[in-house]
Amino acid sequence: MAPGAWQGHPARPEDAPHCNWDVRLSGTDAQRAAIEILLDDVRLEYSIVING
Repeated sequence: MAPGAWQGHPARPEDAPHCNWDVRLSGTDAQRAAIEILLDDVRLEYSIVING
């Protein structure tokens, strides 16, 4: 494999941007519900699942 080529998952989670999230809920129930509705719309519009 060429130097610098992708060699799989990093050994340390902190080196993998997709693995080092720290998510904590905040806001009121109504605010969280509004965000969930917005995210549902985005998921439907920009689905990564395709019919194939």
